[in-house]
Amino acid sequence: MLSRLINWNMLLRAAALLVPIFVVERVTGDTKWLSVLVVTVSAFVAVERGRLAPLGAVLYAFAIGVAFVAVNASYGTPAAYIGVFVLLAAACASLLAGGSEMRWTGFFAFIPVMYFGCETAREAHGQAYLNAGIAAMPYALAATLPVIVASIVSYAMQREPRSEHGWLALWLVSEPPSPGRREAIVAGVLAVGLASALVAWHPMSYQEWFVCQPPVL
Repeated sequence: MLSRLINWNMLLRAAALLVPIFVVERVTGDTKWLSVLVVTVSAFVAVERGRLAPLGAVLYAFAIGVAFVAVNASYGTPAAYIGVFVLLAAACASLLAGGSEMRWTGFFAFIPVMYFGCETAREAHGQAYLNAGIAAMPYALAATLPVIVASIVSYAMQREPRSEHGWLALWLVSEPPSPGRREAIVAGVLAVGLASALVAWHPMSYQEWFVCQPPVL
């Protein structure tokens, strides 16, 4: 019964990728590493289900790093906060141009940026939100390294290249754009825009979970 509900292969592989983060936390005693576990898991799902090639995994990490800093910079300024999340929702939904499976990549880019970004900004206690984001960004990027390394190793072990572009490929499998992607962008922008506006003008505890509830994709 459980075998039908749980993909044990993916679960065990994801757990293995978390081991380096736990080891670093134990060695350094820096509990900040425990906060980025969600980034590692999200990166794994985004790369695995979105079928990203190693270069695609690297670009994913770079994108969430930039978005993470933008979220922190906008925190505390309602108009900027809303604008950043609307753009983020639109960008995530636009990934459907790469195929329907990119829905996973978009959603699991939105989640870690929201969660870790808002948590970092809260810990700044109103002081230098941008600086707090820049200081924490290395943690977010480092959290994606196990996934990137695993992607590189897996791709290198392929006996037959899956793409004619070789190491310059972004996806392992090329797909036509997903139908309804324009509607998904509009729906994501409206839903996230409304949710982020509510929490920007009427602050609430752990607002990232409220904003994550709308259907981004």
